[in-house]
Amino acid sequence: MSNDLTNFHFPIKIMRENFEKYSSRQTVGEPDHTNLDVVDTDGKDGHPGDLLRKQRQRRHQEHTDWEVSEYYCKLLNGKENRSLLHSIPILTRKGVEQGIYKPGSLVRYRGMIQDVFDPEYFVGVSPGVHKKTLKERKFPTKYMDTVLLPSDYDIVEDAEDHFSSTMSRLPLFVVPTPGESRWAQKQFNDKIASLIPLSDIDVKQSNGTSRKRAFDEPIDEAGLEVDDSPQRNDTYKKNKISKEGTKGGAQEDSLEPDKIESDSTKEKEKTVLEYDDIFPIPLPDGDSESVPCLVKIYDCDGNSTSEFKVNTLMEFIGVYSVDPVLNTLPSSSSSLIEGSKHAILQEPDLDFENEINARNPPSSMVPRLHCICYKPLRPSHCTLYNTGEEHPKNGYRSLSLSSKSKGNTETQSSENATEESSTVKMNKILFEKLVDDQAVPLKLIRDTIVNLVSIALGGDIFAAEYVLLHMLSMVRGREPALAIGAFSLNIMRMKNYKYLQQVLELLLPRVAYIPLSIEHLNGRRFVPQKNYEMNRLVTGPLQLLEHTYIVCDETKMNAGKLNDTGCRNLQALQQLSNEATLKYDFQYHEMEFNMDTPLLILSNHKSMIKTNYNIPLNQLYPLNEEHAGTNLKNALQELDGTKILERCRDFLLNGRYCTFTIPKTLGPLIETHFVEQRKLDPKKVDGYIMHSWLSHARLLSISHGEITLSKQTWETSVSMDLKRAERFKNFVETMPQK
Repeated sequence: MSNDLTNFHFPIKIMRENFEKYSSRQTVGEPDHTNLDVVDTDGKDGHPGDLLRKQRQRRHQEHTDWEVSEYYCKLLNGKENRSLLHSIPILTRKGVEQGIYKPGSLVRYRGMIQDVFDPEYFVGVSPGVHKKTLKERKFPTKYMDTVLLPSDYDIVEDAEDHFSSTMSRLPLFVVPTPGESRWAQKQFNDKIASLIPLSDIDVKQSNGTSRKRAFDEPIDEAGLEVDDSPQRNDTYKKNKISKEGTKGGAQEDSLEPDKIESDSTKEKEKTVLEYDDIFPIPLPDGDSESVPCLVKIYDCDGNSTSEFKVNTLMEFIGVYSVDPVLNTLPSSSSSLIEGSKHAILQEPDLDFENEINARNPPSSMVPRLHCICYKPLRPSHCTLYNTGEEHPKNGYRSLSLSSKSKGNTETQSSENATEESSTVKMNKILFEKLVDDQAVPLKLIRDTIVNLVSIALGGDIFAAEYVLLHMLSMVRGREPALAIGAFSLNIMRMKNYKYLQQVLELLLPRVAYIPLSIEHLNGRRFVPQKNYEMNRLVTGPLQLLEHTYIVCDETKMNAGKLNDTGCRNLQALQQLSNEATLKYDFQYHEMEFNMDTPLLILSNHKSMIKTNYNIPLNQLYPLNEEHAGTNLKNALQELDGTKILERCRDFLLNGRYCTFTIPKTLGPLIETHFVEQRKLDPKKVDGYIMHSWLSHARLLSISHGEITLSKQTWETSVSMDLKRAERFKNFVETMPQK
């Protein structure tokens, strides 16, 4: 397929043009001389079996995708076409509400997969009959929710070949990255460009000239046609749900406004999806960009969906759809809406009305994106959200172009392992560059982080050192009942989280704040729970991406009684602290998910949740506006205009991945310390304590830029732990006895 960019922002038109080309070829009996240069990773080039496989794959694409995904993957992965990537607008709530995007146009979206729905089946090719000539013509219906035909065609509802063109797609419910800091979001937007109206985009054509496509330019009958009738616009306004008047992410309205849950049914399983059931972490005040999205993946079968797992960060590029026709459930079994040229591509089943409503929320609040190509984004990527330059296989991809769609799970696993290995290797290289950078010395980076955190902790530098180590921690391996490298920290005597929150969100890409008040603990499950009435996974505050920094604020705890939900939430936090795992509740069984999320608990006294480390604050000044606020403001002003803050973020992101070794010469010293401590307290000192000592020493070494444990660092680590234990002992002794 040529690289003509005339209709780049309108995939439906490209699909229909290609469909006409292949249909005419089959009609005249033209032999298939299609280029066979297709991506294939199963065998060696030139083998007859490989050529046949490529032919079958190409023939499959011609009948199901018509080279649309190949066209976009080839263009977007080319380094010379970076401007095309920038020209694709990012899907935001503000853009949806203002009607900036034209239905059927190309958009991009980045978020975490919150739930994977059951596959949908639809008619991939629908015939239409011309109103005047009565001549039938076929139209592809991929990448759309409703069949949209040109105005002079009617839908043939009872066509005989509907069954032969049945296709499937996998719906994914995707939400904005939970707890994402504003600077991380801005970094992504700066790399890919923010929302750009198509009227401001120059699209280069193949002849080298450029042409501006107006955003409201009409599309001819070969493209996607949108009904702009007053009746349709009234339907859109009627179904639109506004979040105005809400505060702090709370909202009384559900996603199905016509259904109100009565008091008598509150104890039963929910049948209506509420606003809080969408976002694990409430959106920050004033956030006008974040919007959930229903992404639909095409050309997948049972063996090709392993990439699309819950809690996975991905970027999708596809066709925007916000059809208000979907907001009205037909009252009969007919899928054709009377008096309209639209046809819903799914046959409604009123016996499962709750499930249909929950999985198809109003498109004005949850827009649809029909995915053409996608790219997995690992939270460990060295540039946070990379542009595909670290590894050639990490560009935009499509299931219709990959051997994965043929069930080759071994190849997929191998590619993912290679990609992960390459990413980690790049993180290590960047960390070494940070250590060797003379322009911004590592000592300056470390001192800056410790200084900012200590200001937020009332001047306690020793506690700030532990927070630094905590931010660098990660799970490095797993043994039965042991997560190697897991680090949970409890800071006591904490009175005000405001300034620590500012510092953490300034340094880390994702911070999840969970207040542990009685009302919050009893209000909703922290762990995702399967709702079989809606056939959906209802999210919770602990459904997060890996390396999300979790802050549980126990200072919000008030007098009251915990109900069953509250007790289960505390159990989940305890399991996260001890084993770095969570058990998702599927009612009839539980499924365990590994977590790699540092857990910080703030409390006035010793936390109810047992952690690896407990440290009470020794504040030099009270945490109020006069001291902490002023000191933090002055410290940030000194960093303004420098690259120090950016280097601090790179240091925290890449430091955890550096290679670290413990010399054999230190073995006897470590063993002697363990034996001596075990003699003093044989009940407390065991293998888990030894693991904590080694993890602490490793993190302390890395924080100083050392990749090999030295005797001096080991002794410093031991001294820090003894000092912390002594401070904690004194704190417990001074606590009032109950």
